[in-house]
Amino acid sequence: MASRARDWFNQAAKDLEQAKDCRQAGRHEWACFASQQAAERAVKALHLHLGQEAWGHVIAKLMQELPQSISVAEELINKARVLDNFYIPARYPNSHPEGAPLNIMGRSKAARQSTMPVRSLSSSVLKWPDLEAIKVALQDWVRRAVACHSGVVRIGYFGSYARGDWSVGSDLDLVIVVESSNQPFERRSVDWHTTDLPVPVDALVYTQDEWKTLGEQGRFQRTLARQIIWLYEREGARPLH
Repeated sequence: MASRARDWFNQAAKDLEQAKDCRQAGRHEWACFASQQAAERAVKALHLHLGQEAWGHVIAKLMQELPQSISVAEELINKARVLDNFYIPARYPNSHPEGAPLNIMGRSKAARQSTMPVRSLSSSVLKWPDLEAIKVALQDWVRRAVACHSGVVRIGYFGSYARGDWSVGSDLDLVIVVESSNQPFERRSVDWHTTDLPVPVDALVYTQDEWKTLGEQGRFQRTLARQIIWLYEREGARPLH
């Protein structure tokens, strides 16, 4: 039987084109999923080229199952783990506490091409940024964001970095509270450029009135309100509750 490796690789290339097109069109959830599919099919093409067939959708695992003669850098496996996070959450609303993927898979995920481990100057070992490195970068970003955007009331973060259970591939979840906005909720984060932060970012931008009523809307919002760590609060800002 003829090898189908070329067919799989050609489809991977087409999936990558689709990811780029979706990113440009603002369909970020599909850009994320198409990126995952492109990588999965490319690795499966390599398996076929090497005379073996691979099953499953976890790219990191597919890489680790390549023959020992193929050396896969840990950097690539770490990047694969990030793409693996897009296989289900980019498509299914019930993989998120609330909201649809189109509201959650933001531009920073779709646009980020190299989020990944940083190399120490004194070592060849690749490491995911630790919490202290994230905090330093985030504090700097917050100062610049407040200077660039008028009407900022509060900026904070929640999720794994706030709880302390982050790991390789973890996103940084931001909450930004502004005085008011004329844009729909799902489009507001577009104006907040986060790609210079060292990890992928999901930013939720609320108005003051929306944030005040969050506790009345559901468990996810109440958990978010309790968990968040504020990095900036405008002097004289009205109480949260």
